[in-house]
Amino acid sequence: MQLALTFTAINTELNYDYIIVRDGSESFIGELLLEWSGSGPGNEVKVVSSENVMSVTFETDRSITTTGFAALMEVTSFTRDELDCGHRFDCINGVCLPYERVCDNVNECGNGADEDSGNCPDVTESEYISIASVHYFSSPNYPVEYPNSLLYTWYFSTYPGSRLLLTFIDIKTENNYDYITVRDGNASFSGELLLRLSGEVSPNEVKVLSSQNDMLVIFETDTNVQEDGFAALVVVTCLTTAELDCEEEFDCNNGACLPKDRACNGQDECGNDADESNDYCSVDYLTKEVSTDSEISPSTFYAGKTTYSPTIDAGKTTYSPTIEHTVVFVDPAYYFASPNYPRNYPKDLWYTWHISTFPGMRILLTFFEINTEYSYDFVSVREGNTSLSGELLFRMSGVALPHEVKVLSLENGLVVTLETDRSVTSNGFAVVAEITSGDSLDCVQQFNCGNGVCLPQSRLCDGQEECGNGADENHLCKESDFFFVNLTRYFESPNYPANYPKNLNYTWYLSTLPGLQLLLTFFNVSTEYNYDYISVRDGNTSFNGELLLQWSGVSLLDDVRVLSRGNDLIVTFESDRSVTRRGFTFLVETTSSVRDGFDCGQEFNCENGVCLSRSRLCDGYEECGNGADENNDNCIDTITTASPPLAQSEFAFINRSYYFTSPNHPFDYPKNLRYTWHLSTFPGLQLLLTFFEVNTEYLYDFISVREGNVSFNGEVLLRWSGVGLSREVKVLSVGNDLSLTLDTDESVTSEGFTVFVETTSSTKDGIDCGQQFNCGNGVCLPQTRLCDGQQECGNGADEHFDYCLDFTSNDKTTAVPNIAPIINCPTPTSFLQSNENKVISRIDGTCVDVEDGPLSLACNETLNSLQAGDNYIGCSCIDASGSVAECVFIVNVPGTGE
Repeated sequence: MQLALTFTAINTELNYDYIIVRDGSESFIGELLLEWSGSGPGNEVKVVSSENVMSVTFETDRSITTTGFAALMEVTSFTRDELDCGHRFDCINGVCLPYERVCDNVNECGNGADEDSGNCPDVTESEYISIASVHYFSSPNYPVEYPNSLLYTWYFSTYPGSRLLLTFIDIKTENNYDYITVRDGNASFSGELLLRLSGEVSPNEVKVLSSQNDMLVIFETDTNVQEDGFAALVVVTCLTTAELDCEEEFDCNNGACLPKDRACNGQDECGNDADESNDYCSVDYLTKEVSTDSEISPSTFYAGKTTYSPTIDAGKTTYSPTIEHTVVFVDPAYYFASPNYPRNYPKDLWYTWHISTFPGMRILLTFFEINTEYSYDFVSVREGNTSLSGELLFRMSGVALPHEVKVLSLENGLVVTLETDRSVTSNGFAVVAEITSGDSLDCVQQFNCGNGVCLPQSRLCDGQEECGNGADENHLCKESDFFFVNLTRYFESPNYPANYPKNLNYTWYLSTLPGLQLLLTFFNVSTEYNYDYISVRDGNTSFNGELLLQWSGVSLLDDVRVLSRGNDLIVTFESDRSVTRRGFTFLVETTSSVRDGFDCGQEFNCENGVCLSRSRLCDGYEECGNGADENNDNCIDTITTASPPLAQSEFAFINRSYYFTSPNHPFDYPKNLRYTWHLSTFPGLQLLLTFFEVNTEYLYDFISVREGNVSFNGEVLLRWSGVGLSREVKVLSVGNDLSLTLDTDESVTSEGFTVFVETTSSTKDGIDCGQQFNCGNGVCLPQTRLCDGQQECGNGADEHFDYCLDFTSNDKTTAVPNIAPIINCPTPTSFLQSNENKVISRIDGTCVDVEDGPLSLACNETLNSLQAGDNYIGCSCIDASGSVAECVFIVNVPGTGE
């Protein structure tokens, strides 16, 4: 017998949280069948084992979480060879995938079949897109000008037996020079030519229908003039070429529809020369009879426009907007946009789209863009399709990103309205309407209004009701809850782990039995620093109780705790109208502890029942309600009194890739910290670290990377302090494990670092450092760190004498290292003046006594000649003000050199 696994729901963080399915019971050894991240439709992903055992592993990272997955496991007698994937892609290893995951540059099939070159031809500047129902795409940079010298190809495919209908929403290219080409098939440029077009065309005038289930779209531009480009919609359909209705446009009889004014213009836009044939062009095509039949039929729409100007009383001003409407029948999908989109819509407009489909079906609107004048120009959607009296589902002004706003009808009709005033205009909106039989809407990361509308979380509590039922302004905008705590209770900020709403004021009133106290422990706190605050007070019925804590920003797992004086506490969270973050969680426990015996361990004790991270001492903000963290005595102590570093560590197994940051990033890391990440992967593989940002206190706070992952005895590969740019620092392991440690002192702190870890089969000989310095031990460094007196390479290659001799003299052929005596450093000095003794600090803590010399040189000056006896400071290592910075090259010149 075999096992058949069907995922009924699937939604993980794309490229970070993975579902892995293998044959057999060994989770890291058995044949890899499936590796999946992201979302997918229910019942589209299926896996069948080869025998009677299968392992399923779920791996998540430290950041975003989503709903996860649900699956059905069944016992079956059919084998992999008998597996029928139907309209889905067959990996030929017992796995069925949705077609949209084929050729997406990620191996979901364990055998890589979904990315095999046979399915995904290797073409430069291309996209491979598998379409389930409808897909919107556009030229690069649209609606801004496309690049010159471009060859971009889109390969589209869908289920066998279906066809693709391409409708151009907007076309504007350099006429006769920059071309859009459409061909049948999706694997070569030899498929039948269906369309070749340049110039400007109105919306919905150009359509192309494939003969099979695939299509190729090519965009070619020359080296000079640029235009806006194009936008188009591809829809899966059952229509045949014979059934395609070009309405009033020219029918090429090959699946393409063209504007009539494109016929007989001397260019073969149809590809089969139908638009330039003698039979057609021998008669004046402009006088040919044009049908004006406006009957509504599937896959067509009727645009019946009526324009009139009623008077509308708008306070003190009476004005008459232009009122127009369009009637649309949807089958299976239809794209529309505000007038003039992507250019600005008109002023004084009231435009309505009446949308309908077959009885028993519903309409799903997905907005690709909304951009109107905030609080003045509105997009609204109502139920029904014949009047404005239907239930209001949605009303928005301002900006929304692609796919953030969706609306699902209750029945088979909707009314969409755009209302604009007499002043500012914007791009407007673009939306796709498609038919569906589904009765529920998955809002994923967005807010669900509960009436068939999905909204961006940023629109909650903003003072405007975007949900027609007002749910977005009733949802936790200014609410409170009363809780009695018996033993323990766990709480989260609204929407956690997604971002909390803007303009929020939420209060938890907590109480327990008389004679007991409440202990709060905060976990994973992340709020907008100095703007969004957590406050904790004694008492539970007013805001006059003693303020114990006021916190904003980021904290580690459990470094903020609060103990009540009595049996109740008030916790309040307030956010402003701008940036939001993940929020926080906290645990409430009952205890008989009193404040006098409260042990804060390594944390700072505010002496009011609050334990605080030491990184918050003397930062200019009173987190302790009594101000103890900013008290002068405590601040002096933090500077003069050393304490043992806070040691913490993490263990991470890297299956494919992993991303992590220093504690509190992007805010400053804590003082007096030792934090170690122990990283490992499968035997036979290596780990590659790429630092995207590095900023620590130079010469005091260090990042160290060692071979191995369980001790500090492994070979040192890298030791770094200071600033590095993105991707300048890389480390490749020899074996399958590494340890990375951040050591900080008790003084200055900085943002820290972000680092990406990925598995690789490369060896250290194969690491490509590009423009950076190769240490020869698997480490890449920026060239600016060479010969600076500090060994960043663990093997010291960056400070090797032979190399540094050449490095310091490569721009002055006669320069040699200065051999001035080394002495103690009483005080730092900054400038080398003429005829003056100066002591200049070096990286290793010693100093060089510079001999007298006649030369005075600022860093921004050009040194044209060096005279005997001159002292020379390498300006590449001096900051913009001319001050001696971290690395200084001092040379004594025995002769003249240019």
